[in-house]
Amino acid sequence: MEIIRKMTTQAYRFMDFYVSDTMAPADRRRAVMLVGLSLPGILLLILFTVSAFLRAHTLLGIFGLVTVSGLAANLAHAATHSNPRINNRTAMGLISISFIYLLLSGGINHTAGVWYVTYPLAACCLLGGREGNIASLVMMLPLLAAVVINATTVGGNGYGLDMIIRLAGVYVIIWIF
Repeated sequence: MEIIRKMTTQAYRFMDFYVSDTMAPADRRRAVMLVGLSLPGILLLILFTVSAFLRAHTLLGIFGLVTVSGLAANLAHAATHSNPRINNRTAMGLISISFIYLLLSGGINHTAGVWYVTYPLAACCLLGGREGNIASLVMMLPLLAAVVINATTVGGNGYGLDMIIRLAGVYVIIWIF
């Protein structure tokens, strides 16, 4: 029980870098969401990037490195400046670019679709309802483009039209909820 109390105290001290007493409650929530989603995201992206390089997916690994670097720089900026809206939009911009490339490349063993459907959740949490819905709508365009260009990926490995249609359906259902 003591270790949980110590960990909670350390987490509160860490969040003091990002949340100030002068912030509006909505901005505090945005700052907490930015840190709460960015830190685990950075850690997972580091693992996925290493995996991409080990499996000889060099371009996917480079996109992972760029995204990790951008998210880390964004967190550093958020700690020194009190404008969580700009930082959240920057984080979602980086994530959007990475997700689009992930979808087009297929990812490792064509797992990109599994990760692509998580986008609406992150967008709505970080950007809020209105902006998150707009961002999620915009991120439907690459799915529709995949259908138009015959569902091929950057590496030449196609998803297949049925897979893209199922992926779009799941994306819309997650987006609605």
